[in-house]
Amino acid sequence: MPEPKRPLKVFLCHAHSDKDAVKALYIRLTQDGVDAWLDKEKLLPGQDWEYEIRKAVREADVVVVCLSKQFNQAGFRQKEVRLALDTAMEQPEGEIFIIPARLEECDNLESLRKWHWVDLFEDDGHEMLMRALRARADRIRAILIHSHETTFPEKETIPSADGGSKDIRENKMKFGGNVTDSVIVLGDGNVINMNTQLLEKQSVTHNTFEEIKTHIEFGLYGEAYKNCILLLSKGENNSLINLLAGIAYTLEKGERKLRDNDMQIINKHISLAVRDSKVRSTALAVLGCVKYSYYHLNKIYDPSTLNLKFIKEELQKEMDPIDKEILNLINPTTYALDFLEI
Repeated sequence: MPEPKRPLKVFLCHAHSDKDAVKALYIRLTQDGVDAWLDKEKLLPGQDWEYEIRKAVREADVVVVCLSKQFNQAGFRQKEVRLALDTAMEQPEGEIFIIPARLEECDNLESLRKWHWVDLFEDDGHEMLMRALRARADRIRAILIHSHETTFPEKETIPSADGGSKDIRENKMKFGGNVTDSVIVLGDGNVINMNTQLLEKQSVTHNTFEEIKTHIEFGLYGEAYKNCILLLSKGENNSLINLLAGIAYTLEKGERKLRDNDMQIINKHISLAVRDSKVRSTALAVLGCVKYSYYHLNKIYDPSTLNLKFIKEELQKEMDPIDKEILNLINPTTYALDFLEI
């Protein structure tokens, strides 16, 4: 009997100063079905960290070396690279094992020059990395999409509606590939698969929202905005996605470098979110804080109907509570919060 497939194991080697960018990469890889190993996520208190790192490198199917200007400094990370090189020597010729991945424009390590690198800061960087990981997974019969199996113990009894009991014999549900458009209903030995576009739309929106929010939290503003635009261009005109698009655009440009055309783009995104009563208060608060820094402090006339005076008056009305987690993404100043009285 062939051995069951397992997730592809990928070790992430990086400099401490790049922890935020690599954490975002770790999150994205795990969402793609990769069993990624990152010290901050895997090491437990009390463990011998050096031993565990060496063990993880030895057990990895792929070692991704996250290169940056800071990485080239001496330290334990260089030891990880040397360990990876030693392990690579044990691999058959031509196997993908070490992948140099540049987080920014920087020099490659001399010891890694024989392997073609990937630029993760390019638009297609992550997809190029995933292509390499898929190739490696196929080669060693690993998987990148998890299969989930639920098994009920054979002949386990549960109470029935009439006060008696009934047996639950072994039932297995296996999910493989993309099942986001399905509802699985398990009854008395019956499995019903119902397709519903609405459920798919809600699932995609939630997953994408969390991914974009994570990118913003870790400073990947350009990628977050690009993902928002991609989703909106596909007809997913969701108020939360528009709100995140406005936030990501603001942070990518830099609050002190905004211009009138930038404010028009930000205003357009967030004004669409303002129309949704469920996120109206949060969208108004975000837009108010951005406009305070641009219009109020610079004493510039705001020609839009969503001006600071209007926003301030609206926020005093009875509305849903402001989502402070979303508002804090833009790091609002105390002055702006005091001005808006929120």
